[in-house]
Amino acid sequence: MALPKIGQRVSIIRTRDHTRGEAQIVDITQTAIFFDVPLTTTSHTLLSLYSKESVRISYFAIDGALQQFDSTVTRQVVLGTLDALEIPSPRPEEITRIQRRSFVRVPSDFPITFLVPQRTGGVPFLRGKGRSHDISAGGIRFHPETPIAIEPGDAITIQFALPHDTETTPPISAKGVVLRAKPHEALVAPILSIRFTEISNAAQQRIVQYAFRRQLELRAKGLH
Repeated sequence: MALPKIGQRVSIIRTRDHTRGEAQIVDITQTAIFFDVPLTTTSHTLLSLYSKESVRISYFAIDGALQQFDSTVTRQVVLGTLDALEIPSPRPEEITRIQRRSFVRVPSDFPITFLVPQRTGGVPFLRGKGRSHDISAGGIRFHPETPIAIEPGDAITIQFALPHDTETTPPISAKGVVLRAKPHEALVAPILSIRFTEISNAAQQRIVQYAFRRQLELRAKGLH
């Protein structure tokens, strides 16, 4: 079982009262994992954790599977200027794989741009805009803003920024293939189902982390 990576966000449940928080992994050594002070997922206030506090850590692996392990806070430390908490690195047999789906798909609603081959001559490619419906690290569903001649099997290039990205974060760019084009009575263009065929590991990891945060948000609202 794989450990979480530096920079990855994890879910932390305080065992004594089952309060859930979210934190970011800031460092990993051979014997310990360090994460910043977590915030609760409901009120976004600090989740107080003390030495010898029992916790359950959950996170998504790169394939979208949910993994978790039980641990105990070793100590509070300062890494540079950052307050952090330390837990022991779990052994592989202590990590439980909860979900065995290839990639977790979550509902989404953000703008995208796309590029598809032009069938009617003129310019070789047609650029368009659309909005996403849901996403996983393996693909995306979206609808174009205007009708477009596109069919299952067509190649497509997609670019988008995730809602939690900062202004300095580069957009994700991926190539894919159209699997389905499903008409929708409330939309002027069908919903397109895309499977990614070329996407970087870093981009997939960003989508996995986004899916993790979306699941936490939906669970907090009682919608997932």
